[in-house]
Order: sequence, then structure tokens, then C-alpha cells
Amino acid sequence: MGEAAALGMAASAAGAGTAMTSLAARLPTTALAGLEISFATVAILAALVVSGQAGDVVGAGAVTLLAVAGSGVIDFAVAQPIYTRALRVAGLQRTYGVTIGLFILLTTVGGVVLLGERFMPGLPIGGALI
Repeated sequence: MGEAAALGMAASAAGAGTAMTSLAARLPTTALAGLEISFATVAILAALVVSGQAGDVVGAGAVTLLAVAGSGVIDFAVAQPIYTRALRVAGLQRTYGVTIGLFILLTTVGGVVLLGERFMPGLPIGGALI
């Protein structure tokens, strides 16, 4: 299942990368970050409502909510501006492979180290295939 999710993520990231490249050439970084935050907020809230898990946000502990918010701050304040600048300078062809490779590596390590998921040979094989 993890390998299929990784393939699906790679496909959606390719589409998002193409859109980001186009927008990065036309919008200031802060405006693009604002659009991303707005879209991500609506998408996450919609997913919670559709899945019937919106109540889980209310029941989440303060540490969990701060961790999620902190992750968002790191992403939108640090990672996204760097990525947007890289798209402007180097283009999607040069940045995509590196960013997807890092995403797969970091999510695999995070899943194993932080979530205690079992390391399976399919994880690096799937990552290498992507």
C-alpha cells in the first residue's frame, strides 16, 4: 500500500510542480505562498468533513495541534519560498527529481523513526522506481 501511495504522490506532485512552475514565473513568492496556504487549508478541511473526521481536530491534544501548525510554518515560511525560487532559477526539469527524491527519503525516514513503521524492502525499491 505504501508503494502505491508513493506512486500516487509522485503523480500529483508532477501536476502540482507544473502548475507551480507556471505560477512562480508570474507571481511574487509571498502571493504564491498565500494561494498555497489557502488551497491547502480548504483541501484539508474538506477532506476532514468528507471523511467524517472533522471532530478529531477538536479532540486532538495541544501538542499534536502545535506539531501540525509548526510543520505548516516550516513548510510555508522556509521550504516553499526556497522551492519557488529554485523553480524560477533552474526550472522544473532540474528541481523535480531532487525534491521528489528528498520527499520520499524524508517521509520514509519519518515513518520509520517517528511513527514506528516497519521498514520493508519495498520502500526504497518504490522510491528508486519513482
